[in-house]
Amino acid sequence: MVDHDNRFTGELGQPQTIGEGNREAIQIFLSNHNGDRARSYAYGGDISDLPMLSAVGHPVAVGGGTPLAGVAQQQGWDVIELLDKP
Repeated sequence: MVDHDNRFTGELGQPQTIGEGNREAIQIFLSNHNGDRARSYAYGGDISDLPMLSAVGHPVAVGGGTPLAGVAQQQGWDVIELLDKP
């Protein structure tokens, strides 16, 4: 957070952008900007991203072979596989 003197306080803003907070942040953003949930995309790489991914019309899991990728496949969501570094 930033105080009235534009100094960072170290406090976390609301909603916290992890887990359910991600879903809430997306809903607030879409509402404030007349966004269309069905036309929105989100990318996540951790199981904690499930609420965020379920809040959009085009969820994408990043990284195969993870718990998130397993849920994504069950839901019919796209999964982007990561390439091994050369």
